[in-house]
Amino acid sequence: MREEKLLDLRPNLNLDTEDSSDIEAFQNNILRPLLKFQHELTLSMLNHSTHFIKMKEKIDQDDLKLYTETVLKYVGTNIVFKNKMIGAIVGLMTLKEFSFYSENQAELNKRILSMQVQRYVDSKNL
Repeated sequence: MREEKLLDLRPNLNLDTEDSSDIEAFQNNILRPLLKFQHELTLSMLNHSTHFIKMKEKIDQDDLKLYTETVLKYVGTNIVFKNKMIGAIVGLMTLKEFSFYSENQAELNKRILSMQVQRYVDSKNL
């Protein structure tokens, strides 16, 4: 029952993963929809972080490259934030997906962080 409900929550992105490796297919079929579904929450987590707010105040936020570097630095160095953000994604996986994630955790965490940083930067321009 839990798994059906979790799968029903996800947006369908209709990505072609036929010629993809297992990791790429997982990224596109599982991670991307979860990141999209959780985007408002994870963006709010970022924008309510006192440390990130202080970092933003020190830069020209119209400089997209500098903003991107700031987001990347914050997400990459703040272990507590990084773990919360990854937890927000992993917590919505089915048991089978979590099993695959656990076996490939290091690689998939890198992909989650990379895609999430890009989503944060893209959201700034909206």
